[in-house]
Amino acid sequence: MHLFGGPSLLQDPHNVAALSGLAVLDLAASETASALQRLRKAYELNRTQPVVLNILARFMVQKGDYDKVCGRK
Repeated sequence: MHLFGGPSLLQDPHNVAALSGLAVLDLAASETASALQRLRKAYELNRTQPVVLNILARFMVQKGDYDKVCGRK
């Protein structure tokens, strides 16, 4: 069984659900660089995917980067 019930990254390297799921696992393991890399790729593939947006927002809040969460630079 694959993460989130979809194809794995080996089958589809553009699988946004798999990328975001692995990013969550990376964050849980304190692998923030890897998590951010996966989230950036997932965001580039689908800028409107709610799970990716939610994880990115939570990550930015944890970092204290509130301007990025609100879309300000």
